[in-house]
Amino acid sequence: PLSNEIFLAADQASGWYAYKDIGQGKIVIRNINGGAETTIEQQDDYRYQVALLPGRKLMALGSQYGSIHIWTMP
Repeated sequence: PLSNEIFLAADQASGWYAYKDIGQGKIVIRNINGGAETTIEQQDDYRYQVALLPGRKLMALGSQYGSIHIWTMP
């Protein structure tokens, strides 16, 4: 990761990884094989809790309030 990025999670088999962009205050989910990428803008509630399940195209984000939100991956 770069100096303004905090590594959160990755799945080696699929190439998906997630990081927090400190400068822009968003979570970025990217694939090292190219193509798809998505960002979750201004989600300070989520902080650093991310889990990836790329086989089912799902991502779980845990909030600072104890809730878990399930998102579909690109």
